[in-house]
Amino acid sequence: MNKNTKIWLNYLVGGAISFLLLWSIYGQVTKQMAGINASTWRQSGPRFYLWLSVILMFFNTSLEGYKWFLLVRSAESVSYSRAFSSYLAGIAFSIITPNRVGEYPGRILYLGRSNTFRYINVSILGVMAQLSTVYIFGLCGLIYYNIAFPATIAKVALAACFVVNIIIAIIYWRFESWLPLLERKKLLRRFAIYGKLLNRITIRRQIVILGISMLRHIPVEKIITKNW
Repeated sequence: MNKNTKIWLNYLVGGAISFLLLWSIYGQVTKQMAGINASTWRQSGPRFYLWLSVILMFFNTSLEGYKWFLLVRSAESVSYSRAFSSYLAGIAFSIITPNRVGEYPGRILYLGRSNTFRYINVSILGVMAQLSTVYIFGLCGLIYYNIAFPATIAKVALAACFVVNIIIAIIYWRFESWLPLLERKKLLRRFAIYGKLLNRITIRRQIVILGISMLRHIPVEKIITKNW
């Protein structure tokens, strides 16, 4: 395949994917707007909240892009623009996949195939930071729920959430302790070799990554709306 054919093939494939993504977005927006009364939406509140949502959307996207940049830079020397572009590519793939399972594969595919296993390892660390954030906020919610509505089932849920938080914390903060377990399995040994790249990630960077994940989940708009 010559150079011109590759260029035209890239344009055709890229155009087809772009059309599919735009059509998917159009279908989702149309479906959501079908149940909204336009006149009610215009009179539902000040435009301040609409603009606030738009600003927070860009802020949220920038935070996640920077977090992905910190992770990718541990595996390979990548510019911020390329890392952010791969993050946007992941969002595009997630739109057309169930439960957004295509987000991380989309990011990795954009960056290339040469260091796929390296990207997979740092991606796992990012997923664990995100999962830890969800369970930390869940633990806070269950503590409040137990205070407001004490019940046996609520206490069991709180205890289970607390145990899961500890497990995730061990995996996230002490990743070097479970990497040798992978080396015992022949099929997973390759991942363990690349997993040693995680040792390049300092504690400070782990704190920043977890902090960004938690910051993205703070309901800023609801707090402002409540106090407005």
